[in-house]
Amino acid sequence: MTDQPNSPASPVPPEIEAVFAKLLLVYGSGRLNATYREQDIGTVKRHWAHELRGVMRDDIAYGLTVLPADHLPNVLEFKQACMRRPVYNAPKRLEAPRANPEHARAVLGRLHALAEQFRGRGQQDPKAWAWKLKARHEAGEKIPSAHVTMYRAALARELGLPTEDEQQAEP
Repeated sequence: MTDQPNSPASPVPPEIEAVFAKLLLVYGSGRLNATYREQDIGTVKRHWAHELRGVMRDDIAYGLTVLPADHLPNVLEFKQACMRRPVYNAPKRLEAPRANPEHARAVLGRLHALAEQFRGRGQQDPKAWAWKLKARHEAGEKIPSAHVTMYRAALARELGLPTEDEQQAEP
């Protein structure tokens, strides 16, 4: 933020414009204009920018959440409110534990063996469950009607049945 608050050439930082927008919303233009009626509002904003230089954005955001209800704060009161923001001190992170290399090799070996057992299974027919249900149903086994509906929907194209979309499209 600028070091020369009264220089008309220095622009008002967007953070200060945001502060004054919030002050306007909270206190209204009547109270804001009454407080600063004798001063140029641009000069006032640049003075606020000068006084709040070095104050972190999070601190300013906190200050805007604890504005007093009974009066419009001046810049020094607002700065004090900003500086009262509670700071969360996170606990220090612990270093990740290191695995025993022998144990890690043993576990990885078991995982690789398990992966080999399942290799190729992912290439099965994704509708194998539906074919199995159909075979059980046709063999006379009692199958819940919802299961029959599901396997028929899954196998509609293969069985030459209308799909759900085709059934809904029919008038």
